[in-house]
Amino acid sequence: LERQTTDLNRATLQNEQLQKQLEELKADVAEAEKKAKEKKQMLKQEVSSANLLQNTLSAAQSTASLLEEQFNSSQSKVTQLEASLALAKVEADARAVSLEETTRELAAANQEKAKMSSENQPLIQMNKMLQAQIDKRAEEITEIVKQKARLEQENKDLLARLDKGGEEKQADLKKALEELEVFKSKAAEEAARRQVTEATVIKREKEAHRVDKKIVKWQVLDIIANMKESEWEKLSRAVGNGSAWADALTKFLLACTENPLFPGHMLFHHVHYWRAVELDNCLMLNSIASALHDFLDAKQESLEDMTQFLSFTGFLLYTLYKSTNQNPNDMIKVPQVRKEANITSPKMERLPKSTISRGRDFLEFLKAIVGKSFSCVLKILFRRMDAVLDGYFLIETFKSLKKTAEQSDAGVSEISIMLQSSAVTLFQQSMMHTPLSQQVFLCIFRYISGYLLNGVLLRQAFCCESYGSFIQPKINKLDQWAKEEPVWIGTASDALLPIQQISLVLQLKDKGVLIDEAKRKSMFPNLNALQLRQLLAMFTPDEYGKRVPISVINSITAPKDKDKHSEMKILADLSVIPDFPVSILHYAEVADTYHGNLPPSMRAAIEKICTQPEDRVDGTP
Repeated sequence: LERQTTDLNRATLQNEQLQKQLEELKADVAEAEKKAKEKKQMLKQEVSSANLLQNTLSAAQSTASLLEEQFNSSQSKVTQLEASLALAKVEADARAVSLEETTRELAAANQEKAKMSSENQPLIQMNKMLQAQIDKRAEEITEIVKQKARLEQENKDLLARLDKGGEEKQADLKKALEELEVFKSKAAEEAARRQVTEATVIKREKEAHRVDKKIVKWQVLDIIANMKESEWEKLSRAVGNGSAWADALTKFLLACTENPLFPGHMLFHHVHYWRAVELDNCLMLNSIASALHDFLDAKQESLEDMTQFLSFTGFLLYTLYKSTNQNPNDMIKVPQVRKEANITSPKMERLPKSTISRGRDFLEFLKAIVGKSFSCVLKILFRRMDAVLDGYFLIETFKSLKKTAEQSDAGVSEISIMLQSSAVTLFQQSMMHTPLSQQVFLCIFRYISGYLLNGVLLRQAFCCESYGSFIQPKINKLDQWAKEEPVWIGTASDALLPIQQISLVLQLKDKGVLIDEAKRKSMFPNLNALQLRQLLAMFTPDEYGKRVPISVINSITAPKDKDKHSEMKILADLSVIPDFPVSILHYAEVADTYHGNLPPSMRAAIEKICTQPEDRVDGTP
């Protein structure tokens, strides 16, 4: 009954919120209608102005038509004058031809006159008559030439007047056409603006109608979603898929300490609900990645924070891999650990904005962030381990110490207590998957073995039988303690075999057996030829001991194969951390993750930072 009452109160609260949104939408619709009425009045005024412009345009068109008719009449007159001028030219040419013929006849007559002047006197009289006719014809020709010149001058004047009048008419016509084009463009603009205004009014009315439908639709969808969605899905829907709110949600989850895996659960549900991994462009992923990166940079020196961060990011990566059917055997690369630096090297570069927008890029980022957090946890534990190893294992005054049970336990109890409190307890509290915890302890014991091996091979004071008897019980007790914690440590103590075999080599009485390569490999399989040769060459016998014969040292040679020889190293590389697969991060089934319980206190806290529906990006999963 209390749960039903709570659900009823929540439904009532949601109903009140929807009613408020409905009232706000109605107010928006009323304001839109008011604006539409004002737009209609403005449209009427614009229509009247458009009509006035149309009338002005009609008057301009009539004026242009009248000017065009006048121009056409002028053109017809010009055509007639050109025709008469052509006819006068033809007549003048004909008269000129006849004059030339008369001149030729006159010349012939003069010749004949000169020839016949002495023969025929009557012809002289005839010649005078012809001369009179020639003079008369010459006067007529002169008159015709003058008339032709006068006609040509009149033609030129007429053409000049016609050209001047035509240019003026053409200028007036061009000006009228330009004014006509201006009026046409203004009229077109007014018509287009009127159409846009009408379309805007229609669009506003349609939007108002669509808003009413959308209100009803969202009410129905909220009712259906509230009935069918789980608590996780409801919370993810309330938060929304905006990048800013994804960043706020991630930062809030990183500050939660009530349930270590809850941030991984919530982020998985949020990413899965909005199908962010399946999209090609989702800025929500970049916001989540940026928040995780900031937290890692700020907290990488805190073992408790890094342990919890490694646990839930590993859970998030594993569940996303399972839900998207990725290969769980993909390897996670772990950066090298350099204790002299203040950070893990190489440092992950800062992610630029909008870099991670695809699901595949986000999974690769999670792999990198898990690898770096894993390296940060190891770096902190390694630094704490150095002081214990230097103070209880690599002490040059070991010969003066008494061989007692307390002395053999010295250092081992400190390491076991430190690992129990700093590692096992924190791993249990952060709900870390046991294979991942075993991977951490494997790296820790490899570091212990490599650190002690390097200390022995670099200092001749430790290359003696007494140091082998000093360190062997400590290593054996550390191995025994590790085997008593098989759940969290697993078989990590096998990494101590190299330093155990170093102690056995130092205590070996007859070192001549090392000449036989087969016996050497069967007795000390975890030491390579270069390490054995270095150890025997630096070996210092005790009071009654013997030095290692040079023949034994020379018999231990590196393999002739160049590849195998290049892989051999005398000292252990403590900065290299082995990679591990995604499959060891967790064991959770995706179906169980979907139906997990949502803590009420967390749900209430997240609901406080949720956005309103109108402030976030709408979308359905």
